[in-house]
Amino acid sequence: MEAGVLRGFEVFKPELEGLSMRIVSKMSQSGHIRLGQGEFNGMAEKFHAGDKTVFLRAIKKCLRNDASVNLSVDHGELDLALKRFNAICSQLEASLEDIDDETINDGFAEAVRSTEIFEC
Repeated sequence: MEAGVLRGFEVFKPELEGLSMRIVSKMSQSGHIRLGQGEFNGMAEKFHAGDKTVFLRAIKKCLRNDASVNLSVDHGELDLALKRFNAICSQLEASLEDIDDETINDGFAEAVRSTEIFEC
């Protein structure tokens, strides 16, 4: 069971990391986050150089710094990206709950939940 969840996580991880870049871009365009073009480009350079969590951290920072941010408001492409991100994470979370219910808790599910993707 854990091997299947890990494979699923590895399959969806690049998609989620890419969506995080799109979400930050759309959050910036819609005014949810204030980033200059240079700042976004710097983050994009880090992302393409291998730091795939740079945009996930930006989302977490934005939400931590401004708890009143309402991302549930329809903003077109931002809304679609958020729905895709949440749908994938919800499916992965359901798989982790199955592990919690069916196996001895060896920390696997908690380790996956502690990743930048799930914390975001």
